[in-house]
Amino acid sequence: MAATKSTSKMAFFKLLTNKKIYVTLNTQSSPLWDLSDKAKYEKILKNKSLKSKINRYKAKGLYYLERITDKDKTRELMDILKVQCDFRKEAINNVRPFANNPNKASFYIERQNYPIANHFTVLWSNDKPIAFHFGACVNDTVFIGLSAYDPTESKDSPGTLLLIELGKMLFETGYRYIDLTPGSDQYKECFSNAYQELVEPKFYFSKQEKIKNDTIYQITHIAKKIVSRVGLDIPKIHNLNIINLRNIKKIPFTKVFQKTIRLIYNHHTYLFYRLSTESIKINNNIDSEVNVQKYSDLLLYTESNPWLTRQQLLSEALKRFSMGEILYSIVKEDILVHYGWLSKEKKEYRVAEADMIINVPPDGILLYDFYTEPQFQHQGLYQRNMKQMIFDACKMDAKEIYIGACQNDLFSRQLIEKAGFFLFHTFSKKQVLFHTLSENIVNNF
Repeated sequence: MAATKSTSKMAFFKLLTNKKIYVTLNTQSSPLWDLSDKAKYEKILKNKSLKSKINRYKAKGLYYLERITDKDKTRELMDILKVQCDFRKEAINNVRPFANNPNKASFYIERQNYPIANHFTVLWSNDKPIAFHFGACVNDTVFIGLSAYDPTESKDSPGTLLLIELGKMLFETGYRYIDLTPGSDQYKECFSNAYQELVEPKFYFSKQEKIKNDTIYQITHIAKKIVSRVGLDIPKIHNLNIINLRNIKKIPFTKVFQKTIRLIYNHHTYLFYRLSTESIKINNNIDSEVNVQKYSDLLLYTESNPWLTRQQLLSEALKRFSMGEILYSIVKEDILVHYGWLSKEKKEYRVAEADMIINVPPDGILLYDFYTEPQFQHQGLYQRNMKQMIFDACKMDAKEIYIGACQNDLFSRQLIEKAGFFLFHTFSKKQVLFHTLSENIVNNF
């Protein structure tokens, strides 16, 4: 039987070749999760980290997976899903699937005219959708498709938790497989317990074109294997670009000249301030324009800082959210005009300007990385954001609050000191060519 199929295939290829049509068959292994293997599911649930994350959500209240078949509800949820998807995709791959394709959201909504052929699920924590999945389904199989999760929840791996709950739901409703689709993502290795071989035909109308593309494919295939074995992360390699080419025109010549001079001579002093929360009166005033953990605000960044692209901003934000850090932002006229970060987790803070490390005590909170859109400077945004962060830090039972500023940033220093902070650490670094002299001064108060 196999010989007959092989002979028929060869005859078909010969027929195409006689017509000057050339075919290449590329094969790849695609992982599956066979849900009938109960031992596999139990093994996944034995992971202590995942169990603790599930328990944290359950302790907050309602925690459940819901399948959505209603078209109107799909349309409502799509507004959240597309922002979550664009945020993560731009942070990792520098693409915005929904923003760049105005028909993409409508495509998924219209698919709900055929709910039997599609499987749209939402993982809820109380009234908050923390993860989504929208895939096709045929017979006993659901195919991994569009997925997204709330980046502010990334510390608790909501995407992984959704897949766990999805496996349970599918098994209980008569499905046997989740087709994880080709790829070397780590989560696929974790969940897969079976594989299938996929064949992709490619047709060429020139023999030379076939040889060229076959060669490129083989080289790329070998390179991917090497990268996978040595553990390199391709998205991280792409993110090594310091300057976005689109921003080169925005970079003033004076700044380029200054940075060039700093490679030869650089003297930088960084001041670190501390504030005891015992001296602060806590009130319930909330600044309605200061958003907390509104990750979508970062998508409104205009790239006004020529040394920071939006992809770099989102990529760094994704890491910070995964560490439990909190974003404070202000938006005006659909522009991200100011942001800053609050960290309860960052106990070692590296002062890049002076190449020094400051230790934040366990009961301390760090405020850092503030930025204001140039055209909105000197409008009180920094003060308002910092004031809200200080009040919130007090409610978190912090004993001390820390913040830093460059010595030559007189404006920020005045605002910090006006808010009640006292100088307690001075970092100084002087570099002449390859010789570096650093100084660490503890200021008493």
